[in-house]
Amino acid sequence: MAYGFSAKGSGGVYQVSTDTTTTINCAIYQKGNGTYISAFPVDSANDIVFAKGRYPHSGVQSTVQKGYVEYNGNRNFSAGNAVDYIVLKNATQAEWAQIASASLDSHGLQIKNSANPSKVIFDSRFTNLHGGFAMFPSAQINALTGGTSATEYDTPHFSTGMTSTSNNIYIGNLTNKWVCVTGSKINFTTSIVNGASVQTWETLDDDGEGYLRGGYVYEFNANSMTTGRIYYRSFHQFKGFNAQSGWPSNPRRGGWVIGKEKNLGDIILGEFKA
Repeated sequence: MAYGFSAKGSGGVYQVSTDTTTTINCAIYQKGNGTYISAFPVDSANDIVFAKGRYPHSGVQSTVQKGYVEYNGNRNFSAGNAVDYIVLKNATQAEWAQIASASLDSHGLQIKNSANPSKVIFDSRFTNLHGGFAMFPSAQINALTGGTSATEYDTPHFSTGMTSTSNNIYIGNLTNKWVCVTGSKINFTTSIVNGASVQTWETLDDDGEGYLRGGYVYEFNANSMTTGRIYYRSFHQFKGFNAQSGWPSNPRRGGWVIGKEKNLGDIILGEFKA
């Protein structure tokens, strides 16, 4: 197109351009905390979810504490592990206008792309509603070995090296470091209760088998509620087969099989911008 608008960040990083037909920028649709995303976007399949591990024991700072991020890809984080979360919405023009109208701003900057019909790819009212969000890469696909540790809360049966440098994706202040959990998955079982199908989390302990893919651990330093490390945590475990009895081996006799799960996509970190 002959005329339009283009913005690039430091180093020529793409920000927004009207000379596109498919790009629609994401903005914060919801920001909250808990183990369940209370109000998911309409078009949830195209939205992006970020989360941040919380300091688990307020006031207890003398020992290392851990906040776990485990997401099943369908609104739910693992029970007992509340997180802070942010949902970025890749809005269509109609949805974007509807949400932006909830803001008190009556004026702002709106940019459309070159598609026919054109779609809104930026609306300053949308950003003003909840704030901004910056994303940056942390690790490339298959760069992290994955694994878990024998000291984790769900008691895997032996360590596979989760707390190693190969899974350390960040060191520093954790108060505004978010991990992308879109694509993460932890398995759960389906049972019938009073004739209804009920989904419950696998415990991944002495009585459970299953997997965690794309999990994270926020490990807070001793004497700190703000600084520490973020580890990538991803593994599977199941009971080995006992050829003599035909039944799964007793887990307390070393019958567990635990494997590491590499990252199947690039690891993306984010920062909230008020």
